[in-house]
Amino acid sequence: MSARSKRECLVVIFKTYSVASREIETALLNEFSSTRGYYRKHVIRLLQTFQRSTHKTLTKLGRRPTYDP
Repeated sequence: MSARSKRECLVVIFKTYSVASREIETALLNEFSSTRGYYRKHVIRLLQTFQRSTHKTLTKLGRRPTYDP
């Protein structure tokens, strides 16, 4: 399974998981962990730290350039 398809599955699970009750959350975690081969704790951490956007803002590192006045 490619990384893109794993991400798509995670998006679908995240949408349901974020508004679900505890029983539904448990069922989702069990299903996702068994089908993808992940441990449940790993799936919980994935869903807690999930970010919808894939674009990161680029920030320049280091000192700012100084110019002579």
